[in-house]
Amino acid sequence: MGLADLHRIDVAYESDGGTALVMVAASWEPEALRLVQLQAKTVAMQSYGAGRGEPFRIELMYAETPPEAAVSYVTAMGGVVRSVQATANPGDEAGGTTRPGRFACPDGVLDLDALQAANAAAFASEYGLDGSVESLHTVDELIQARRAEEGYGPEDEAPDLDDGNLVVLAGAYCGEVLRGILGGTWHPPAVHGRALPSVRVGDSAVTAGVCGKASKALRNGTSDSLHQLAQVVLQVVRAG
Repeated sequence: MGLADLHRIDVAYESDGGTALVMVAASWEPEALRLVQLQAKTVAMQSYGAGRGEPFRIELMYAETPPEAAVSYVTAMGGVVRSVQATANPGDEAGGTTRPGRFACPDGVLDLDALQAANAAAFASEYGLDGSVESLHTVDELIQARRAEEGYGPEDEAPDLDDGNLVVLAGAYCGEVLRGILGGTWHPPAVHGRALPSVRVGDSAVTAGVCGKASKALRNGTSDSLHQLAQVVLQVVRAG
């Protein structure tokens, strides 16, 4: 349960306006990571709710006061924000409280370029990565080490394995490596499939699903690789 469970609904209950789909945020640090996870989880919940064909709404329940960007984003998406401690009756509306944060969300739009740059920098600092394409070999190794912790071999399939922290951070780092070479912008997840941000590189129409690839590598093993993805993207853009 929590924002790192990117594609899971934490709580659901029936209300007068239909089904309430709830995500629970226990902590907002690191802020950039949590905001990207918030966006991914919100879009995943929207996709699920729309697929049911029945009225629904999204709720964010928090244990720790959220940054202004989180509340701005959720309310712009038509959601409700409430405090876990203050919620005596889950059917009651609540606007919640906020605190100043480190990232802006003008008109309810998260600045993914700034968020993913911050996530990539934190990931690089933690693991001593230098921002090169070759450093993505190390990222692939980190993903395989995470699989090994759960008892999976390099080629074992792990369809239920997920790590919302590693997926976002490894994807952010890969995306920023590509942006450092080619330029480009981050794009929010779409309401279909596995809701994860992607990066459109340079001035081309090439979009790299870097977070999606990190998720696949976690589940599929060495048959999926961020280093290989980056090489393919570079070849396609330079050839085009």
